[in-house]
Amino acid sequence: MSLKTRILVAVFAALVGGGCGGGASLLEQGKPVDTGRREFDRYFERVAELRDQVEALDSDMFQLRERLVEEMNLDVDVAIGDLLEATRKQVGKAKDYGTTLSLQLTPQPKVIIDRGKIEAGDEEENLFVAIEQSAERAMDEFKSYSQLLEVASELEQQRSSLAERIDKLPSRYQNKKGLIEDEIVAAGRVIERAENKLLRDTRTLGHFLVGLVEAVDTGALESQVAKCDEAISFFEKNKSKKKKPRRRRGPRRTRPPPPPPSGGDFEM
Repeated sequence: MSLKTRILVAVFAALVGGGCGGGASLLEQGKPVDTGRREFDRYFERVAELRDQVEALDSDMFQLRERLVEEMNLDVDVAIGDLLEATRKQVGKAKDYGTTLSLQLTPQPKVIIDRGKIEAGDEEENLFVAIEQSAERAMDEFKSYSQLLEVASELEQQRSSLAERIDKLPSRYQNKKGLIEDEIVAAGRVIERAENKLLRDTRTLGHFLVGLVEAVDTGALESQVAKCDEAISFFEKNKSKKKKPRRRRGPRRTRPPPPPPSGGDFEM
């Protein structure tokens, strides 16, 4: 929140004495705000939409844990840190028989597998799928939360602009001025609460994704790169050994001498 906005909020709070007789505003009660001014009413609708979207988000982040929890038969309430450690141990078992993994997040989450001589069983294969799906869900959620943060930032900037226009309302809206001031101040509180939750959950998502990459990484990417470099080196080495055969040239052809002229120096 900018200094300018904080000052405006403080002024309005002092003017209205906390708003609504010290109780929650209409926005905070989940009720529609009708001021008769389209620019304000539409703004309050957008703030309410943000409030509802954020409140509907999964606070327990179960969507991150669900696939891995099911695959490893863990408690549904397992903490993310414990879940990542369990994943690390399971991936380590796969490495014991030669299968290494890496997890890339962009452009789309994908588990890179460098298979050993012993084929992975169904249990391990299902784990690999669960890891990839969990990463996909986390990335989708991260993008969704980031978009909501952008909306919150935009609404906060718009709130400052609208606050400056309250004193310029036409006289016929003077009876709505107190309501508008109350709800503008309340909108700031609603947006701030939404931002705090979004930032907290976005950090959780980020930590989960980074932790999952670290838990899964047993060297598959490095192994594949090394194999690729080795193949390129082998190709270049053999290419240099193959020399182009020199083209054999036959005997040089010469043009036959021209025939002598007819007649001669003898007289009949």
